[in-house]
Amino acid sequence: MDEWECMLSDIFEGVLHYLSSDDIKQSRLVCTSWHKQTDRVISRMIIRSGAHIPQMVSTFQGLREITLSFASEKDFTVDLLHPLPRLQQLQSLTLENRGAVQPTIMGLEVLQGSTLSRLSMKGCLLCGVSGIDKLAKLVSLELHHCILMLGRLHGNPISLPTFVKKMSKLTRLVCQGCSSLSPCPLAGLSALKGLTVCHLSNMPGVCDETCRELATLPKVEELGLACAHKAGCRERRCITPAGVAAICQMTRLVHLDLSGHETMTDACIQLIAERLPSLSYLDIRAHASLPDSQSHPKCTDTGIAPLRDLQQLRSLSLSNAQVQRQGCRAIAALPQLRRLEISQCQSLTDTAACELTRLTGLQELCLSNSSRVTDIALSTLVRAMPELSILDLSGCHLHVSDVSMHAMADMSKLQVLSLKGCERITDAGIRALCKGAAAHSLLHLNVSGCDRLTDAAAVRMAASLHQLQSLSLEHCKHVTPRGIGALQSLRALQTLRAGGMTDGAIAAAYSLRPKVTVNTLDHKQIWWMRALPVSLPSG
Repeated sequence: MDEWECMLSDIFEGVLHYLSSDDIKQSRLVCTSWHKQTDRVISRMIIRSGAHIPQMVSTFQGLREITLSFASEKDFTVDLLHPLPRLQQLQSLTLENRGAVQPTIMGLEVLQGSTLSRLSMKGCLLCGVSGIDKLAKLVSLELHHCILMLGRLHGNPISLPTFVKKMSKLTRLVCQGCSSLSPCPLAGLSALKGLTVCHLSNMPGVCDETCRELATLPKVEELGLACAHKAGCRERRCITPAGVAAICQMTRLVHLDLSGHETMTDACIQLIAERLPSLSYLDIRAHASLPDSQSHPKCTDTGIAPLRDLQQLRSLSLSNAQVQRQGCRAIAALPQLRRLEISQCQSLTDTAACELTRLTGLQELCLSNSSRVTDIALSTLVRAMPELSILDLSGCHLHVSDVSMHAMADMSKLQVLSLKGCERITDAGIRALCKGAAAHSLLHLNVSGCDRLTDAAAVRMAASLHQLQSLSLEHCKHVTPRGIGALQSLRALQTLRAGGMTDGAIAAAYSLRPKVTVNTLDHKQIWWMRALPVSLPSG
């Protein structure tokens, strides 16, 4: 025991890094020395009760990252934050609201004297007296689904950039899904000259003027401006080709997300390919439009072809585009590409898809709802891409069958496989998958809506997929309690989705708790139908 008690601190910390939280708790009970060492090197903690903060601060002096998760406004008060400045290594604080009502955040100025450099808030109400503007040492600020009520200046609501412009060290600003009373909640971005990362996705008020202000920031390398409307742009104040042209002046960009904007025409994509040669990440997915005369894809091979010049591109996402052979040939000419999504592309045929076989280093491939792709192309692709670890074929319900499963079985690095709604998959396909190398690497499997699967498939999974951590069997109505019961042998299983199954199967799923988290929510949505935006009558 003596030699273990004298284990070097850096080695001890390395060992703890790979242990689960339960094992870390047990390590504190081995001996007094291990108890002290564990308390010293623990660097991250999630706290669900503010009452524990004083004891936590006095016990774990090495904490660098803290998440304070609360379910109601009563669980969070300013007094809870007072002990935190005593943590001399604290770098990151997350305030996470799990309740339905956003609590008002106030009193953050007590952290002025701390070493805090990263602050994240989720589901909170941020007001003008929150004290966040006093945290001059912040390098990173993240706001997710917050309400911004930052006060008024000369009678007008204060915008977020105006509120935080005193943070001279701020290099990372993330504001996603937030709402504001200000008609221009992002006005004044041009003052934040130190930003290198800026994500303003799903935010109201993003428009061409926003893009023009962003174009004046000299250091931005990562930019996210995803549209706020899942059904596509519906606001007049949104990004037009003029806004895209402004963004293309930001020649330092390596990461660009413009998903959801109807302005992603061939001309815009050509401009991006011409002006932003350093891009390594590009998301230009378009949302499905209403079935009218304007619903034809605005992105075609004409726009996609110039993307071949983005030789540093590692991730590309397209959807609702007219992708054919010429476009796929251009994509296949990207030597660094590791992640590719071509979803909701009804024009994608086997002939076009087979052009992608040159992407031998691809690690992630998503062809969801590209329903013209068949077993022929899929079998060819997976054999040509030995590095694939993530494969998403959700909604490829017409032509993907057990034939593809035989090819997937040999994917020795496959970790995530989604076959949601591939209703031609049968027990024989699962049996083939479980016989191959993929069975030893698969961590997450989604066969929701594969309603030909029976208990035989579940039993085979339980016997072969020993590494499986999550499994979705939603709407697999022929899997009975017997099949669910067999899943008990999956020791690594953490999550099971069982919505839409029979009452008996759901009851059997619940018997797997608490070891397995069971989700039985059933949204009763027809998986292969596109969600159409709803237009409410005026008045």
